[in-house]
Amino acid sequence: MFGGSLASRSHPVLALGFGFLLGLANLLTWGNSLLGSWLLLISIVAFVAFVIDKNAARRSRRRTSERGLLTLVAIGGTLGAGLAMLLIRHKTSKRSFMSSFWLIVGLQVLGLIVASTLHSYIGRWLVG
Repeated sequence: MFGGSLASRSHPVLALGFGFLLGLANLLTWGNSLLGSWLLLISIVAFVAFVIDKNAARRSRRRTSERGLLTLVAIGGTLGAGLAMLLIRHKTSKRSFMSSFWLIVGLQVLGLIVASTLHSYIGRWLVG
């Protein structure tokens, strides 16, 4: 029983780590670009949406759909969502949600690797 509890608590920590890495990679590669501003804004929106949904769940009020929360993650709110999941432990025990979350994070990491590789390759091609 303790192992399951510990495992479910580690997911938000990992989510925060991945979100932090995505945010850091964005800052290192694009600096103060429009994309960086977007990622910061959508992360704040995602964080607030998770907190609002957690409060609604506690009060048995109308909830934000999982699809809506995952959409915020998919469009760049990974850092805010991961931080909210870590701090308020929201949606961390629901396997289907966490599976979808990690799929999105994995696709984002893959996209970041591809974009970085293409950026490097095109830069060398233009210079060389």
